[in-house]
Amino acid sequence: MLLQALIGVAIAVPLLALSRDHDRSRRLWSFALVVATLIYVGFAIAAGESLPRELLGVGIYLPFAAAGWRGSNLAVAAGWAAHVGWDVAVHAGGTVAPAWYAGLCIGFDLAVAVWFVWRERGLRTAFNAPVT
Repeated sequence: MLLQALIGVAIAVPLLALSRDHDRSRRLWSFALVVATLIYVGFAIAAGESLPRELLGVGIYLPFAAAGWRGSNLAVAAGWAAHVGWDVAVHAGGTVAPAWYAGLCIGFDLAVAVWFVWRERGLRTAFNAPVT
């Protein structure tokens, strides 16, 4: 699973590097969080597995995405970080989604969460820096 997680990070990093417009990219990544949860709904439908559990996941991550859409980098970070927990707790065994996908998702989600925390700290530092 470590290899898949590293591949997930390797996929996320160039996509994050393209996210230069702060408002637009925050909204895009908020939307992508919902898409990430809906992918698992699709896996559940295809596998004939527990659809209510996956829909619960969508309900859990919608508030994070909505707060991110409205302007909170930390909500986006928290949503993606919490999604790592969902990947581990619910999907790491490979019952709904393939095990390789859950591993990839763990690395991807973690990279996005770390990037948004880093970005929030950088923005706060930039706006609080003394004017010289």
